[in-house]
Amino acid sequence: MMKHSVFCLAVTMALASMSVQAYTAGTYEAEASGLNGPIKVQVTVTADAITAVKVLAQRETDGIGSKAIESMPAAFVKANSTNVDTVSGATVTSDALKVAVGAALAKARGEATDKVEFKPGTYKARAYGNNDYLNVEVTVDKDRITSIKVPEHHETIFMGEMAIEKLTDEILRYQTLNVDAVAGATVTSAAFKKAVADALLQSGVNLAALQTPIPPQGKRSSGTTEEDYDLVIVGSGGAGLSAAVTATENAKRKVIVLEKMPVIGGNTLRCASAYNAADPERQKALPMTNTLKEAVQKAISEKPVSPEHAKLMADVKAKYDAYLASGSTTLFDCPEWHALQTYNGGDKVGLIPVIRTYADNALDTLHWMEAHGTPVLNRVSQGAGALWQRTHQVDAPAGTGLVKPLYDPASRQKITQSPGTKQTLL
Repeated sequence: MMKHSVFCLAVTMALASMSVQAYTAGTYEAEASGLNGPIKVQVTVTADAITAVKVLAQRETDGIGSKAIESMPAAFVKANSTNVDTVSGATVTSDALKVAVGAALAKARGEATDKVEFKPGTYKARAYGNNDYLNVEVTVDKDRITSIKVPEHHETIFMGEMAIEKLTDEILRYQTLNVDAVAGATVTSAAFKKAVADALLQSGVNLAALQTPIPPQGKRSSGTTEEDYDLVIVGSGGAGLSAAVTATENAKRKVIVLEKMPVIGGNTLRCASAYNAADPERQKALPMTNTLKEAVQKAISEKPVSPEHAKLMADVKAKYDAYLASGSTTLFDCPEWHALQTYNGGDKVGLIPVIRTYADNALDTLHWMEAHGTPVLNRVSQGAGALWQRTHQVDAPAGTGLVKPLYDPASRQKITQSPGTKQTLL
């Protein structure tokens, strides 16, 4: 509740008296910045009452912001005011609707809604982002936002961090809060915009005056630009960046990585960094219990469903028999056992040759990532959903420990990276 109190209180104080002021009957339009972009409203009034509120355009999230879009117009009419409750879970959208409707009502009262006037100074606020509170310091002079600083945040690099940089630039350049959230970093974007709005409210400015849409971004070209590359990689997730780095390290090829999202990293950046691989060195401290032995024996004794399955089971049995003959008491594991568990865990419908390739190369890939700077912890555990104690963890938030060690050499090797690029197969 506390993180929304400054904004909500200021909006309530600024707009609560609107229902008692006379309007010029008619229909008025205004917009404000929601979670995913501008929310445009149309408000119809008589001399003393709000008779209709319609949302003309919006891009809020279905099932979240859409709840506010659906319910709040009727609430404005019923209350004859913008002083209505926000919709739980959709605070950003709710507040944007209040600002937009308030701006339309200001027009109905004949008030200027484009006058920007601040009390000069530096104002601080914070909002909860994706990982923790995001703190902002906003400095203004009489009629302009001059600086936005984020002295402290824990948002994910390449994702939330890029959103903060992009939104800071757009707010300062265009002097508006009506900026789109960065796709792939909507939680951070919403928190940042809210914190900035909370800070600006402390300066006494009318937020409705800071809702001018930014100009269309990018330029359309009717011509064709040709560029030559030895390798074109689509997607800047773990696979794409790994391919780019490997290609340039091995053959010094000219490589370009295309990415449809405005941020890099893909799902790899969002993962929990759990990595499964048979790793004798790290697994040697783990005991082989009777329960674990029973699991292996059961898997290599069942009826195979195909010749490939039978061959994989036989390979595991050979490795397991050799393990028992050695007298070892540490955890049994090998790529074949990893592959068999993966196949069985997938209801025996996977392609065994592909699964074998994955399991056979898992440890080498882990060592390759470590050589590029991925901070892998020495302990091995059984991660969520895993079937064996072969889960490695990276000592970094989310997937940053996997993406950054690839992004850094990609940048050093001058691999062209093009986020926010639409790709069409011809």
